[in-house]
Amino acid sequence: MYGTSNAGIDVTQVCQNIVDTGNDDITASNAFFGTDPDPGTVKSFALLYKNPALNNGNPIALGCAENGQIDLVPNPPTATTPVPVPGKPSFTVVRALYGTGNNGYDVTATCQWLINNGGTAITVSNATFGGDPDPNVKKNFAIVYTAVGGGAQQFRACAEGSTLNLS
Repeated sequence: MYGTSNAGIDVTQVCQNIVDTGNDDITASNAFFGTDPDPGTVKSFALLYKNPALNNGNPIALGCAENGQIDLVPNPPTATTPVPVPGKPSFTVVRALYGTGNNGYDVTATCQWLINNGGTAITVSNATFGGDPDPNVKKNFAIVYTAVGGGAQQFRACAEGSTLNLS
């Protein structure tokens, strides 16, 4: 929803169209949504969505004031991890996310790098993923992957402080 307590509009389809094109940023503005539901007043934007890889698949509510921005898919961090001995990759990472319902990182490349270098156990921590996307809040990790050579996609998730073993 975008508007005020007096007048608002349902912008679900506009937001879905933006996400479908691969854009992960939604700017709460008259220009972005193509209309001004309550001229001359400051508007608010609220979004409720689900992502199976975040918040254990539970609904996530985000909001901001007019001209604010919501980032649905976070930016990847600059990761630093110990360099393991290279091995033969056993899995292909489709997508991996680390964070909270408020903020997080796309850690797909980091996870693929770990796997390419012989790892099948991923320590879920700020150190592994190169930073803390939401300080003082417990993070979650989710990964979608396939076995090298084919097979069905697998989905696994766990909380910060865990070690996830791919199999």
